[in-house]
Amino acid sequence: MNKRLLGIAAGIAVVAAVLVIWWMRRDSDKPAAGPGSAVVTTAKSQTGPRAPAKPASVAGRVTKKADGSGVAGAVVSIARAELGAELSSVTVPTIVVTADANGAWEAKNVAPGDFMIAATAKGMLPSAREKLTIASGEQRTGIDFALEAGGTIVKGTVSDVGGGPIGGARVTAKRAQWSLKAGAEFVTVTSGDGTYELSLPDGSYRMNAAHDDYTQDGERAEVAGKPLTIDFTLIPGAVIQGQVIARDTRKPVPGAVVSAGGGRGGGGRGGGGGRGSTATTDEEGRFVMRGLSSGAVTLTARGRGY
Repeated sequence: MNKRLLGIAAGIAVVAAVLVIWWMRRDSDKPAAGPGSAVVTTAKSQTGPRAPAKPASVAGRVTKKADGSGVAGAVVSIARAELGAELSSVTVPTIVVTADANGAWEAKNVAPGDFMIAATAKGMLPSAREKLTIASGEQRTGIDFALEAGGTIVKGTVSDVGGGPIGGARVTAKRAQWSLKAGAEFVTVTSGDGTYELSLPDGSYRMNAAHDDYTQDGERAEVAGKPLTIDFTLIPGAVIQGQVIARDTRKPVPGAVVSAGGGRGGGGRGGGGGRGSTATTDEEGRFVMRGLSSGAVTLTARGRGY
């Protein structure tokens, strides 16, 4: 079944929401929550407004350790790594980029902060860099990875509820051990027929499949030297779109993080996606949140200096 037709049949809801970030020292009126409305909560700055953050960029190359040649199609993930990120109800979406024919990659519009960056490729052990701090407006280069052949194959198919394949879905494997520190995320992207393949070191993992038009599905995996097949089934999700503006100036706020909490779950069998969905506003302060579960949600916006 075509995933777009299925999404229409399931009645994907598009809700327009305009969020207002509240300045410190300004008391906010509590918004009323009626049918189709969104309840917005924001944290007040304790130190006064700061200059808005400027988007940064990060770039590098993925090569084979054996001969130094580039790894075409390698997948690089850039995940937040602040202390306590595992417990936070407000998360910044992991950035996923694919290397070109020479193994070169670049991620643009990266919000400043601490990140764990990892690279994966079919038939090779994933590699992760230690926590990397990116400054506002920085153009960081030289974030390179040299991958070795090996690992245990974990593969499968990501499908919709009608059995149709979902191409372009992100499949993530993350170490299952609990920690206050965020860990590296090993990510691959499904092909047009919905199939994926990761090569992982032995250990316990939280596996998760996600696509912008669907809710997430999760699974626990024990990788122990034998190939595993793990399939995922995704359900079409709702969509929220809107704009974040400053209360006093009514100007758009770029780079703000909007999070949605509540809904009816959608974390799947392994609990993936249980911390809610997030989106980052563009230069016009606009955002689109996809793959939301049905039910009432609470929207929260946070921006640097507000």
